Amino acid sequence: NWGSPLAVGALLVATVAASTGWGILLASVAKTPWQVSSLGSAMMLLFGMVGGSFVPLQNVAPIVRTISKVTPNAWTINGFTTLADGGTLADLTEPILWLLGMAGLLFGLSILFARRRWVSGFVK
Repeated sequence: NWGSPLAVGALLVATVAASTGWGILLASVAKTPWQVSSLGSAMMLLFGMVGGSFVPLQNVAPIVRTISKVTPNAWTINGFTTLADGGTLADLTEPILWLLGMAGLLFGLSILFARRRWVSGFVK
């Protein structure tokens, strides 16, 4: 049982928002498209390794589990595991709120960095 379509949809929307927030933050601090591309690839690989996409978080050191909380991967995997175990939308409250909070924080930081670059004259 993968839960209701509403639960899956809510988790996916929250995941997309958090992932987009990371991408927008990266784009707001990078100076060239090459930096966005190379740093984005490195960030995706790092998030996959630390966030539990390659090795279950139960099998890693506690410090890695703590660090994983800054990745959308860890929260999304947590949510899908909850759904696979029979969870409902109500059971997804924590991962969805963390993902949406991450998105809000990252979008806010992106605006600050992009605005600072614009005011400083870096953006032409």
